[in-house]
Amino acid sequence: MGELGSFFAGLLAEGGDAATGRRYHDSWNVVQDRYGVLPEGIEYSTLAATSRGNQLRPEFADAAFSLWLETGDELYRQRNQKHFAQMRRTSKVRHGYPILTDVTTNPVGRGDFCPGYWWSEQLKYYWLTFGDARRFDYGDHYLSTEGNLLKGARK
Repeated sequence: MGELGSFFAGLLAEGGDAATGRRYHDSWNVVQDRYGVLPEGIEYSTLAATSRGNQLRPEFADAAFSLWLETGDELYRQRNQKHFAQMRRTSKVRHGYPILTDVTTNPVGRGDFCPGYWWSEQLKYYWLTFGDARRFDYGDHYLSTEGNLLKGARK
């Protein structure tokens, strides 16, 4: 399984199947609990990391945000808070957040660049989850898979 697939939990909820979305997100949360930060790939039957890096992808945070919007369950905000705390703990350096090369080591291995989607997507999901953004309509909205606001902006 690849970390990119963790977004599917939110898509299930948006499609009306929040119960299946929760179970799928639960499975990725188990991985997060094991490693602290999601590895890029896992062997699902053993949860062994098959790709040990982390590219600071937004899919887990996206799914938690979508599940929270659809269900109102604070569990997903708590998961995003934990996810952000782990990102800060493992990735934060003086001037940004570099990718991780190995989440299975302590301390984690760090790369030397930060992808643009960290700033344009990942932080947006955190901000919308925790910021009580007055310009975002939490009840009537539509975001693209890249976190672009397509509907729901307020003046």
